[in-house]
Amino acid sequence: MTMDLPIITNSSFMGNTTIVESHSAGLAFSILTVIVIVCTIVGNIMSLIVILKTSSLWDTSGILLGNMAVADLIVGILCMPPAFISMCIQRNYLSSTLCTVSGYINTVVIGVSLQTLAFICADRCIAILKPLHYRMYMTNNVLKIMLIISWTIPMIVSILPLLGLQRYGLGYYCFVDYLSMCWLDVRQIQQNRVFLLLIYSLVVVVLTCILFSCMLILRVIHNLNNTVRDIYAASNFDRTISKSAITMMLIVGVFIICLMPAVIITYITIITGIRFHTIVYQVIIWLTYLNSAINPILYGFSNQEFRYSYYILWKRHFSSIRPCQRLH
Repeated sequence: MTMDLPIITNSSFMGNTTIVESHSAGLAFSILTVIVIVCTIVGNIMSLIVILKTSSLWDTSGILLGNMAVADLIVGILCMPPAFISMCIQRNYLSSTLCTVSGYINTVVIGVSLQTLAFICADRCIAILKPLHYRMYMTNNVLKIMLIISWTIPMIVSILPLLGLQRYGLGYYCFVDYLSMCWLDVRQIQQNRVFLLLIYSLVVVVLTCILFSCMLILRVIHNLNNTVRDIYAASNFDRTISKSAITMMLIVGVFIICLMPAVIITYITIITGIRFHTIVYQVIIWLTYLNSAINPILYGFSNQEFRYSYYILWKRHFSSIRPCQRLH
């Protein structure tokens, strides 16, 4: 009596190896996603606490940064977790109504971040180009109008897919299985063509204005550094504007890096009808989300007041542990 042993072929071995590698990649991506979500929530909460407790940040620039932190915090609480859970269970667990609301919120917060970034650039432009008239232009009423506009326009524009006009290409919020989230299905070109072209064209226009503002600011700083007259006054002015200018430049640069891939891929898909691999669409969505996690780090990296306040918060958090540690 003989026993038949399983025959291990090269193809079966390679198949098992592929499954293990795929599982490992999925696990690594899940861990990174959790880290991004935690960093987004904790980082933006810390940013808001710093702005609330630091009176020197209660100016127009600081309040606009706080507005952006609120939008990023909403991303971390209401947008990332549902997408992560759907990705893990590979299905939609939200009701149709909640899915629609989730898609609406996703669209709104992107618009709020973009609008706020534009206002931050406008504020810095006025501060650098017209420093003597800054207080006259940037009043409290102007700041209030900026904050209202930064939320109302995205909220109004994002309503279009809720009106049932998808047959005209004005969008339809639904669960997109290859994205594992509720938003607009880029591959459903007929339903979403007009709306996607509208919002991403607005993104391109606003980013162009932002880049133009950055170029003006860099030109002023460059001319200032090359000026030999009144060196002491120039150096004081340079120190005054450099912190906010550096913060703004970093935020703009990272925002463009994180958002432009989504703009480019969406344009290519809509205009040419080319459908990319599922991974490509997932990467550009989470790259957009990643921007919300990076912003608090940029605040601390480029602004000494943020960096010092982060340190104080961190020190106070762990100071409560020290008495317990001393008992051991």
